[in-house]
Amino acid sequence: MVEVTKELMEEYFENNFLNQVAFEVRFPADLTMKDNIPQFQKLIKNDFNIFSEKYSFKVPFGKEFESVHLIDYGFKDEKAEIEIYLNRYSHFGLTTSKYVGYKGFSELYFVNLEKMIKHFKINEITRIGIRYVNIIPLSIKNIEANEFYKMWFNSLISEDFNFDKFINQLIDLRFRENGYSVHLRFIFSQDERKNYTIIIDIDNSFVEKMPTNIDSIKKIIDDLHIGIKKRFFKLINEEFLKVLREKKNV
Repeated sequence: MVEVTKELMEEYFENNFLNQVAFEVRFPADLTMKDNIPQFQKLIKNDFNIFSEKYSFKVPFGKEFESVHLIDYGFKDEKAEIEIYLNRYSHFGLTTSKYVGYKGFSELYFVNLEKMIKHFKINEITRIGIRYVNIIPLSIKNIEANEFYKMWFNSLISEDFNFDKFINQLIDLRFRENGYSVHLRFIFSQDERKNYTIIIDIDNSFVEKMPTNIDSIKKIIDDLHIGIKKRFFKLINEEFLKVLREKKNV
């Protein structure tokens, strides 16, 4: 675990391993939103001009599976790197695989969140959450990958087993921390290219009903972001911090 300082919390790591970042609010489903989707698209079309839609999922109903007519809407930017999504008439979020820092991403989210809230007249929020997924490549060789694992990360479990090397490892934890709900997954495994990776997937959320207030949502998301960064720093050590601070190869 590295020492968490104010300076460290404010530091942006160019050489980060973030694969996906998402900010999201949830609210009571309102099927009347469907009629106002075209007008909402006009509000964001200058920045998010690639549109898509699909049915959400199927659920069991009686003896058969019936389609639920809830639609997922996606609005991507011109480069298809950042996406606004409006799912099931109850989830609104912003997600990206090209994260450039909390300040810029959160500002973009709140600009569009305000547009959504005003347009659809959202009066109540039921969940506020953010999620950071890190995928860190280690090695194609199991022995070498285990060495990197031990050198860079702090294990969440006691590794007092009758063998020296892991083939794979999955730790899935759900817990409360500082009044928020945390879902932490730590995965050591091979990807589709047979390369060993570490996945650190942290979801931090506030799950309570509250009146819609942008300032309150901003405060909660700030807290959630701080909580995720602190939890991430508990999983790494000084050696991996050096890797994060390396200049990114272009």
